[in-house]
Amino acid sequence: MDPVALTLADRSAALVQLGVVMRALGEASPWPGHTCGLNESEYLDLEQVIAQAQVHNGWSTADNVRFALRAWGAALNTADLASWLSAYPELAVPRSSIRTVGAVLAGNVPLELTTKNARIICEWAGRPEVPVYAGCERPLLRPLVTAEHVHGKTGLDGVPLHEPTMPLQPEHAVDFIIRTLREREAGS
Repeated sequence: MDPVALTLADRSAALVQLGVVMRALGEASPWPGHTCGLNESEYLDLEQVIAQAQVHNGWSTADNVRFALRAWGAALNTADLASWLSAYPELAVPRSSIRTVGAVLAGNVPLELTTKNARIICEWAGRPEVPVYAGCERPLLRPLVTAEHVHGKTGLDGVPLHEPTMPLQPEHAVDFIIRTLREREAGS
């Protein structure tokens, strides 16, 4: 199914299903059967990711990962999602009517990597038309602080990365923001 065509209810149901899987993994439960939405092999693959996570990130002990999975899994339930979504009525707007104008970056790793990662994520999401603009290499008023100790040296450690095929826009992110605001009608 085309992800753009999914209704808000479909997306909510998918998040609730994700919560079921996360809670099961968080409890180190054996495969709960096909009702979790994964076959046994897929479930066991996720168990292996949990077991090996500390290799990529020292914080990611199996206990810490399972704790996080339980917490996120508990939050992904029908009642809490409905409450959260009610605060954001714009999410009910069909996605095809939303216009993405660009992605501007600051990151947990140096700029060269954040721009690469943003383009990879756009490609993974099937959104290569979203332009990615690079901002400044460091904050204006303080030294750059990155978080390779959390996210790994690539900023996305733990997943296989590819070289993005979509281009980085030649325009600087600040110029993009200024130009975009000048071109749009007030309040648009």
